[in-house]
Amino acid sequence: MDIRSHIPHAGERYVQSMRQVPSNHYEYLLDLPSNMPEQHSTFYSHLQYIPFGVIDKNGNIWSTLLCHPKVNIIQSNRLTISTKISIHDPFVQAVISTQNEKNRYIAGVGVDFTNRRRNKLNGHIIRSNYNIDDNMLSLTIETYECMGNCPKYITIRKLI
Repeated sequence: MDIRSHIPHAGERYVQSMRQVPSNHYEYLLDLPSNMPEQHSTFYSHLQYIPFGVIDKNGNIWSTLLCHPKVNIIQSNRLTISTKISIHDPFVQAVISTQNEKNRYIAGVGVDFTNRRRNKLNGHIIRSNYNIDDNMLSLTIETYECMGNCPKYITIRKLI
């Protein structure tokens, strides 16, 4: 399993200081795996929706909720996602606008409200395609951070 040290960016440090988190707490953070554990990949493949965020060519962040995504795990750090979504969604426009860019960052968090399970992934898009005939967006993502998160504030509920 590949391990990556989490180095917090300035914004994260600022928020932590506003919350009065001791400045040395980063010394105790665990390194984060870049490989997706099998239980995470199974988890993502069963979700009815996954929120994702990307950065467009101007540096703006756009997010959307990918509904009924088809998720396939290719390797332990690579997955594909296909879903029907409008070309007019700013998220799709951001993905299209960065088609030829080198670093196409993406982040997502899967939440299952029936059991309070939550997993987060960070990575970059290595391949994307939008088929205008059937409104299908296909992404291939290489992960560099995969983690489970504390479910403390997630309320168990049934979604309709």
